[in-house]
Amino acid sequence: MEVGACEGALTARLAADGFSVHAAEPNPHFRDRLVAAQRDTDAVRVGAEDLAELAKNGPEGAAYLLVEMLYYGQDLALLDDLPTGLLFLALEPEALETRLRPWLATSTVWRPVEEIRLVAPRVEPVCGGRAYLSKRGSVGLVLRRVDD
Repeated sequence: MEVGACEGALTARLAADGFSVHAAEPNPHFRDRLVAAQRDTDAVRVGAEDLAELAKNGPEGAAYLLVEMLYYGQDLALLDDLPTGLLFLALEPEALETRLRPWLATSTVWRPVEEIRLVAPRVEPVCGGRAYLSKRGSVGLVLRRVDD
């Protein structure tokens, strides 16, 4: 389950490696591009769900991937209701330190099992090279449900 799949860069890589992916993208413009990019594969199902909808009625998944998308003021308690025992998160170091770590320190549902620096700070193109985004770097974190 890829939450906030955007235009599908990660979706395509996962499908190419043989994974079945439910790629959720609530933004209709990004979702249209995602659908177009995944037209030739049966391994990808595209949905319009946001994090709250997935927490309430999402499909069970071996893992939920939330890559660079926990910046939009979502209630982190929604993560507790995702129907999976494994979360893969990626976010900038400042968000990890100021938002996720304090929440995780009090969580009785999730425990961290691995952390790795994924990307150094840089400027990168987005939206097919039509815009640029200054990135502060990215840290990957794997969380496992405590009762799994």
